[in-house]
Amino acid sequence: MNPSTVLIKLTALAALTLSAAACTGSVNLDVTDAPVDGASKVVVEVSGVTFQPTGADAFTVDFDTPLSIDLLALRDGDTEPLISGKKMRDGSYDSIKLLVNASGDGSDSYITLTSDPTTKIPLVLASEDEDGLTITGGFSVEKDETQNYVIDFDLRKSVRDPATGETDYQLKPALRLVNADKSGSIVGTVTGAGASGCAPAVYVYKGSNATAGDEGSANPPYASTRIYLDSADSKYKYFVSFLPPGNYTVAATCSADEDSADDSGDITLTGAVNKSVQTGVQAEIDFTL
Repeated sequence: MNPSTVLIKLTALAALTLSAAACTGSVNLDVTDAPVDGASKVVVEVSGVTFQPTGADAFTVDFDTPLSIDLLALRDGDTEPLISGKKMRDGSYDSIKLLVNASGDGSDSYITLTSDPTTKIPLVLASEDEDGLTITGGFSVEKDETQNYVIDFDLRKSVRDPATGETDYQLKPALRLVNADKSGSIVGTVTGAGASGCAPAVYVYKGSNATAGDEGSANPPYASTRIYLDSADSKYKYFVSFLPPGNYTVAATCSADEDSADDSGDITLTGAVNKSVQTGVQAEIDFTL
């Protein structure tokens, strides 16, 4: 097999992008995100990436200097490069693992809250992920072709609030791998999102007329994102990127602060609109809460 070029990006919703091109190749890794509730920064320090080829030994790309990435700085489909110029052979790969430094003292991976943006709260890995954050599902590198994949790091699911008596936030990733060359997005405005007591978010479910549940339910969203105020036009907006082509059910809520990936809550969803996503197209849905 000939080596092919692979571009990998990690995004934060976060996303990992891989791109394969020509016969002599390289790897680039980026990150993207969907904001986590109540945080002003979610910083993850990545020291390398391990690739698992199908039927072969895994290999690791170690960074000369660990990369410190604020996932919340990535929005509206933005990505952050992690790896460039790594040759890879064509063929199938079973998984990718991000090697994360999380010492627990806040010196590497940490979170800051909007209520206290100057205090770094340690961000630690779940015990089952101590050796890194694994993205399964597989991908392929095609000879003489260019492909772009994105690992979407859904922070609303991936960052868990500390339990009573604990001070650390836990990074327990909800990651998905998407072919960026075959993806679209859903965007729109949300009237009423700035109302007092409203904790707004948009939830996206696979399929038309899908059963819509909260993050901890038997029918959790495929993707979700918080809503932000655009200073350019003073409108509340959302952006859900890197969605594979297909049909989706989209809804909004004012009670996102009552949602948890650990437990099934009692949130109220508004809208439940069916929308088709096409490659390279921004589908638009506006909500009123």
